[in-house]
Amino acid sequence: MIWIRVPQWAIRIILVASFVGILVVALLPGLTIESRINSIGVALQIAGVALAIPELAHRLSNKSATDLIAWADTFMPLWKILSKIRIVKNLGQLSIVLSITGVVLIFAGLVMQYLAAYFN
Repeated sequence: MIWIRVPQWAIRIILVASFVGILVVALLPGLTIESRINSIGVALQIAGVALAIPELAHRLSNKSATDLIAWADTFMPLWKILSKIRIVKNLGQLSIVLSITGVVLIFAGLVMQYLAAYFN
């Protein structure tokens, strides 16, 4: 069980660090607009990968739903918020919402990096 906790905390730390990084980059006064857009794009991609990892691990492992329950424990605070606004009601919906959000964040980061390269 200890080996499951390490990736859970790693994913949580990556998500928090990505969003704190976005805030820091957005608030730093000395950066150019290109470097801001590029840095925010990279942070969005990292957050997207962190959200997509549990579903990808579940699909690749081909194990029972108990693994999905262990990964759902990682996103328990997010699950509570999403269930209160009635977006997510069960574990299957949680994995789908997290996967879609992860892929959208990855593509948004790629678009932002493309825009940063276009501005140069």
